[in-house]
Amino acid sequence: MLASDRLVGGAAATLAAFTAVLTVTGGCARGTGASPVPSVVADIVLTFAGPVNDAFYYFIAIDADDDINDGPVPVAAGPYWGNGWGAGSFTHFVQYNQGVYQVFREVLSAELRSAGGGILAVSGTPQWTDTGTITLTVGPLTFGTVMVSGAGMITSVTNNGDQNAGTLTVATDAAGNIVAGSVAFTPAANGGRSLTPSEAAQLAALNA
Repeated sequence: MLASDRLVGGAAATLAAFTAVLTVTGGCARGTGASPVPSVVADIVLTFAGPVNDAFYYFIAIDADDDINDGPVPVAAGPYWGNGWGAGSFTHFVQYNQGVYQVFREVLSAELRSAGGGILAVSGTPQWTDTGTITLTVGPLTFGTVMVSGAGMITSVTNNGDQNAGTLTVATDAAGNIVAGSVAFTPAANGGRSLTPSEAAQLAALNA
């Protein structure tokens, strides 16, 4: 999915009629204090059913590959706002907000995923406080089934709950406190993976 450099939580666009002017410049060089002179100017006219709400953002996606089957298509609502407002094939877009038009060139962005699975909290009271080593082992993982609906833009599906099998080892002293430098995680051969930077930072904090 494509993501612009400004994410919005938008609403349906409404407007009687307005014109966005897209300027395509012939080069990037500028003289001292001089504005670039465009070699081509395209007038883009967009008509809506009602008035514009300047608190919203409005987008005009531009796709020049002469293929209407690969998009662009809008992402009109959640839960995928983290991945942007549009998907499919487009190279530029015009953004309108609060009386200002801006032209952007689209770039591919890393896909954002919501964290899921894993151990979020541990509760209870240890049965003893002797010095020793505590080992927590997470066995092989079983992912759930995937349900997909829709047509046109779906090319593949991956079920990734961000889970991680492995062994977490913690050493404690006589008072039950974690011994600095003793916390370690070993990924399992089946279902294990390396720690993410965020997870590694948490482990380092435990070892401090």
